[in-house]
Amino acid sequence: MKLAILYAGQGSQHPGMGKDLYERYPAFREAFNAADLDFDLESVCFDDPEGVLNLTQYTQPCMVAFAAGMLCCAFAMMGSNFPLLVAGFMLLGLMYGGNMCSMSAMVGTFFGPKYYGINYAIATCQMIPAAIVGPQILALSQMGSGSYLGAFWVFFGVAIAALAVSFFIKPPKAA
Repeated sequence: MKLAILYAGQGSQHPGMGKDLYERYPAFREAFNAADLDFDLESVCFDDPEGVLNLTQYTQPCMVAFAAGMLCCAFAMMGSNFPLLVAGFMLLGLMYGGNMCSMSAMVGTFFGPKYYGINYAIATCQMIPAAIVGPQILALSQMGSGSYLGAFWVFFGVAIAALAVSFFIKPPKAA
């Protein structure tokens, strides 16, 4: 078996990300503080006085610390509802991480190998609006409620809706 380390996507980072969770939830704070780095993680994530948050060597540790904090915070908040939490993260993973794989499988199954490239390109064009709308939902949720947890529930709802719609998709009839 091979080990893979996956990092959160760049582009959604901004000064102040997670500060509300850090101040409000001890589980988030503990996970966030567990990072042993050669720079002040709190300062870069919350204030970014030197403007380095957009540099990859700072962005990736900040995003991973934020994701770890979110996960620990969610575990602490869910308590006995652990299976529901796991299901939620699986659905979110399918919505984001599994999108390209499932799109490739769908195009291959529905349209076959002939013109696969162009059909795949057309099908993945739906990623363009998703890349624009996703961060906007996150920002609006954080501004409206003061927390990122609202965005989690929005994306969770979208994942459930996408799963429901997927049961109704049928391959086109052969000509």
